[in-house]
Amino acid sequence: MRHSFPIFAALALSLVAPSSALTAPPAVAASASKPDKSTPAAPVSGEALLRQAIDRIDRTNGVSAKVRQQAELMDQRMIGSGIYLQGPAGSQLMRFELRASVGSQDASLQQVCDGEFLWTLRRTDATPLLRRVDVREVRKQFDAGAGQGGRAAPTLGLGGLPQLLRALNESFQFTHVSPTQLAGVPMWAVQGTWKQAAAAQLAPDQKDKILGGAPVDWRRVEDHLPDTAIVLLGRDDLFPYHLEYRRVAGVPAPREGGPPGRVLMMIQWYEVRTDLALDRELFRYQPGDVPVTEYTAQYLEAKRR
Repeated sequence: MRHSFPIFAALALSLVAPSSALTAPPAVAASASKPDKSTPAAPVSGEALLRQAIDRIDRTNGVSAKVRQQAELMDQRMIGSGIYLQGPAGSQLMRFELRASVGSQDASLQQVCDGEFLWTLRRTDATPLLRRVDVREVRKQFDAGAGQGGRAAPTLGLGGLPQLLRALNESFQFTHVSPTQLAGVPMWAVQGTWKQAAAAQLAPDQKDKILGGAPVDWRRVEDHLPDTAIVLLGRDDLFPYHLEYRRVAGVPAPREGGPPGRVLMMIQWYEVRTDLALDRELFRYQPGDVPVTEYTAQYLEAKRR
């Protein structure tokens, strides 16, 4: 049985399939930024730094950014680019568009939340699939479960980048913070590994041992699944400019130094602008003639797993 890793990666991978084998293209592995030894370590933990980043983005009036992503899907290299827009905090307004080439196929993913519905349109070789999720019903269900061990839905569509970071913080234990640079811009590199409960879901055949305190035996976990997440936050603004998933366990150390492990997926936000007053029309969605599939029940079921 194949498992797909969570949060933003699942969105991008759905261009082709909900669960896919991944290996790192050389260009992705080469994208890792150089450590910056001239700056002292961050004075707070990685988890605390991510909470500060969430608070910063939550309080911004609006966000506009370009996006680029690289991965390999089913032995085919994927290269994609697009845009990301986010409305004011609490508005649930979000627009994410990604166009990609996967081998000889053209694919696209469009996700728009207008505050009432989350629309997801996926096209592969011009074949459209449009799904609609009732935002109010999702919020009601997860709010009702919040005091009963429920968790926030780990999706970019509902909550945007702040929700992405919250879900990362829920799933990973970020214990390592170090100064680095990305394209000459000072960053904090925040690195973490799966928390116990999340790791048990990732490796269900080891669940009892993991919950009992044993480490994950990564030799028994499919090699397309990551064991490490890295987020690069701007030192000045704490914006998450770079996210990557790596597989470190079982991967030989690089011969000439450099970051350990194999990059499975990388996504970057660039030309970022914040505190914008974005027109609400940018978040309006018109399905046109594409048939709409109501997907609220399936969405809720998938997020409860």
